[in-house]
Formats: sequence, structure tokens, C-alpha cells
Amino acid sequence: MQQSLRRSYTSIFIFILIMMVYAYSSAASVSIQPVSYSSYQGLRIQPYWINQNVPANSCNSPTVDTSTSQPTTGGSFSVTSSSPKCLWTPQFKTATNLPSSNFVIDFGVTFSPALDGSNIDTTSGISRTLLFTTAQAPDLVIVMIATGGTCASTCVTGTDGGGNTITFTRRANFTKRAAVQNATINLYEFFGQTQNSGTVSITVTLQSATNTVTIAFGISNAYLPNPFDADTKSNSSTGKTASVTINPPTLNDMVIGLLATTGNPKITNGIGYTLIQSDVSGAGQSAVGGGAEYNSPAPSGPQTVSFSLNKQETWIIIAEAIKGTSQPAQLTFDGYVTNPAGANRTILFTGQTVSFASNGQIKLVISISATTIPTRGYIEVKITLGMGSGVNIHWGSGGIPSNFQVTLGVETVG
Repeated sequence: MQQSLRRSYTSIFIFILIMMVYAYSSAASVSIQPVSYSSYQGLRIQPYWINQNVPANSCNSPTVDTSTSQPTTGGSFSVTSSSPKCLWTPQFKTATNLPSSNFVIDFGVTFSPALDGSNIDTTSGISRTLLFTTAQAPDLVIVMIATGGTCASTCVTGTDGGGNTITFTRRANFTKRAAVQNATINLYEFFGQTQNSGTVSITVTLQSATNTVTIAFGISNAYLPNPFDADTKSNSSTGKTASVTINPPTLNDMVIGLLATTGNPKITNGIGYTLIQSDVSGAGQSAVGGGAEYNSPAPSGPQTVSFSLNKQETWIIIAEAIKGTSQPAQLTFDGYVTNPAGANRTILFTGQTVSFASNGQIKLVISISATTIPTRGYIEVKITLGMGSGVNIHWGSGGIPSNFQVTLGVETVG
């Protein structure tokens, strides 16, 4: 792509469509304003468009998909503390002199629930205690119990990292009898809320000693005290695939799946989901299996939550949609000019941070010095989460409302 920077106000524009839902706040260095560019959708550097491969999952090498046609669909990506993301321009076909200029990063953010610690217990006694550590607070805590027995009158108790009592509420309980094993399995779901981060202690008590799989996990960024965004969905049958459909009304929910099985199958997460924990308690016909999985951020609309088993068993599955809320977060931006391999970086800017505490649109203007983009080189922008558990960035034409669209570009001055 032949680039020219002959005019004094020449612009290379990259356009991203951003979805905004709630109000917004800004740090001192950030200006906020809604904009609408009805004729631009997707990520663009004239005259090419970058489609679904933005951003690259890895910042080590470019992953771009250039096209001369405008993309008709949108997407989003998440930045977590352990997973920075990078935006790449298409290759510059010839060496290009980039004069001193303002690099404008104008983008939007939303928050989704995130997994915040978990543990599993497979003992067969009347009572068992699980410990796991949370990094955020307040958290939603989910406790699932897959058992051949029955909960005691006070089934789940716990404390958070500050020693505060967690009050648990039973969300669901489903029972299935397996004719082949002549056994009954129960799947319970309880939820509570922490006040402080740190070590969470959960105790589960049954009416009698029974093979039981207990899984407890924390969810940060959940909308508390009313985190559920749809009715509980459940299903039960016998086979090698356990599945149920849920229809979360909101984009960027966390969707979780909880599973109880007879026997001792190997449990695998469903497509698009991450396994939280899974294991088996006991052996033979009285054995019980259990697993939990999640997907966040999940799309809105009907979606299938499923687990795969390596052999036929009787199973119960529960699906839940957890809606998110905002929390203090900070993003750091670093910009580079790279060679064709995405290496030999020349710094355009580094350590530019923005802090925010709610969904919104953010604009950051950065002064850069003159430099040269080598033949077949790239401009790369690395986005790192410095505070918070996760942030979503949206692009394309699928946003709601669709008039929120912003520029990420380089504008020359002088």
C-alpha cells in the first residue's frame, strides 16, 4: 500500500465501532465525547480494512486480514491482566516517513464478569470444607454440589477473606434417577457474596456420608446483589453429551454451566467454554461426577451450554447467565513501528495510561516524534490491563447503539 504524507494535515485513520451501554467516567488526561461516523465500520487504514483478525491474540507477530471491502459484521476482544492484546495496521508496501504528529486513541470499554479463584472437593463424608483465594471484592460466589445424597437443612456456610460470614441462597436443585445404576443424583446450586478479597472458606454439609463432588468459585465484576440475567435453565438425560440452551438478553454476560453425572466419566468442557473444575467422587455404581465451566464475555441471544463425557452416563446440567458491572480499571498503551516480522521495534510512545470506573468512551491524544516505517513494516499498538480483572473493547457494525464509533489514528501536524 503506497502511503503519502505530502499534505500538512494528512491523516491515516483506523476506525473502530464501539458499543456503549452505560454512563462513563474519565481520568484527568482523558477527554470524552460521543461521535458518529456512519460511513465507516470496522478497522480501517486507507484504502484497506482489517477484519475479524483484530486484535492479534499474540503481540509477538502481526496477525492481520486486509481487504478492500468494508466488513459487515462486528466483534469484540477482551484484555485481561494475563493477556495483553495488540492492534496491527496492514503492511506499508514502501518505506514511509512519519512526521511529528498526534497519535489519537479513541475507544470504548465495557466490563464482563471474570473468574476469580476456584476449588473442588471429592470426599465422601457428611461434611467437607473448600478453600480458594479471590483477588477482587465484592465477588459473587457459586457453590455447586453433585451428590447421590441430600443437603442438610443448613447445607452451605462460608466466610470471606476478611472473616465475614457469607450468606448463601439456594438457587436451584434438580434430581435425576439412573435406571441402569439404580442410583439417584442431585445437583444443587447456591450463591453468596463476599465483602473482602482473600481466602474464602466454604463448608458443605449433607444429611449422610455420600459420594459428592463440590465445586466453589468466585466471580468478579458481577452485578450484585442481583447477578442473574436470565432464569436458570436445566436439562437431564442419559448419553455422552450434556447440553442445555440459555438466552441471555445482555451482551458480555458470563454464562456458566454446572454438571452432575452418575459413574466416573472423564468430563470435557463445551466449545467456547473454559473448564473451571471437574472430577469424580467414589467408584462403581455409586460414583458421582461433577464439573463447572464458563464463557465470558458471552454473546447475547440463544446459546448452547454443553459438556462431553467419554462414556454414556445419566446427567443433569444447569446453565446460568451472570450480568456484569463496572469497577476501577486502568489500561496502558504502547506504540511501535516494526519490521515485516513484527520485531525490531521503534518506540512511538510508551506507558500511556487511562483510568476509568465504568462503561464509556475514552479519547487519548499522544504526541509522537518523527520516524520512518520500513518497507513492509507495521504500526503496532499494545494494550495492557494494569488494574482490574478484565475489560472488553468492541469494534465493527454489531454494536448497540450503533452510532458509537470512534477513531484510532495518526494525524500529522505542521
